Amino acid sequence: MAIRLIHNLREKIAATLGKTDRESTSRYRQAKLSWQKKKAIRGSIRSALFVALGVLSAGFGLKGFLMPNNFIDGGVTGISLLLNAKTGISLSAMIILINIPFIL
Repeated sequence: MAIRLIHNLREKIAATLGKTDRESTSRYRQAKLSWQKKKAIRGSIRSALFVALGVLSAGFGLKGFLMPNNFIDGGVTGISLLLNAKTGISLSAMIILINIPFIL
């Protein structure tokens, strides 16, 4: 996921900058390109921070509410919780193993 975010950030910056000769472009165009570059970087950083916040809140919910109360969640997390209870394999390993087909 982080690799994909970094790749998207690089693509946005490359698309924003373009390949222009700095001497032949006007000062307005240079300022506009600089502003667009800053906007793309800020947007990508903001998206990455929101993803990190979502991961932290999901982890807090899992460790703080689901696991102590023996609740089962839906999706990959729920399947992993069930398999963890039946097989004893670590929850983190189960989540990664079950997510592999979705990543590919």
